[in-house]
Amino acid sequence: MRRSDMVNVFMGTAGSGKAVVGPQAPHGMVKLAPQTYSLPNAGYDYDDDVVLGFGHTHVEGIGGSGSRGYLMLMPATGGFFANERESCSRFSHKREWAAVGYYGVDLLRYNIKAELAATKNCSILRCTYPESKVSRLYADVSHTLLSQYLADDGFIVQTGPAELRGYGVYPILRKGSPRIQLFFCMRASKPFERVTYSSAPVIASPEFQTAEGEVVHFKTGISYISTEQAAANLDSQIPAWEFGGVVEDCKAAVGRGPVRHRY
Repeated sequence: MRRSDMVNVFMGTAGSGKAVVGPQAPHGMVKLAPQTYSLPNAGYDYDDDVVLGFGHTHVEGIGGSGSRGYLMLMPATGGFFANERESCSRFSHKREWAAVGYYGVDLLRYNIKAELAATKNCSILRCTYPESKVSRLYADVSHTLLSQYLADDGFIVQTGPAELRGYGVYPILRKGSPRIQLFFCMRASKPFERVTYSSAPVIASPEFQTAEGEVVHFKTGISYISTEQAAANLDSQIPAWEFGGVVEDCKAAVGRGPVRHRY
């Protein structure tokens, strides 16, 4: 048994524990995790039963800034909602699974199974959809863990049949504090039929039809430099649609343990 197989990733996720439950590679920029209704510092609270989406950036522990949670993705079906409190879904711990390098949950409202994996700078989301004439994914660059302090600015554009690029500009803590800019490139395994946009908050939502049990993958690269660098990260770290390979690579990296340095 690998060391990574012995880890309970739910440890420290209830109340004030503030541990990130989702997949994250060692020293990774991406710390992918569900965002639950109370929006704690790490995004996820085990005592919640509503998920708003899945954010790419988090910090762990008491005292960390609650302004992360940038670039939130949420699979759904049906009509478009520009409010994350209206597009959210209930979930149950009985239909939730997590291990080092992996997180999965059934979104009960939509009958969608969402599964997450990550590399250092990228994520891959595997979604199993029901039969629906309007299935979708929300890509929200306005969202932060401080719900009263949304991004200062943002932009998303469709750049290919199944590709979105954009950025969000965020106060590090709250309005008036220094800002950072996060760029992204997201690609889907299924072409978009249309994309619905919201300007406030800044959301793009690709739409497509799905058959019962159809699997659609979404892979996303992020960068603090440019959308081009985000795309380059995606090309180098997740060149194919191999979800299981990303999970196994993360488990293997964690299992190798910390690197020791001499100074």
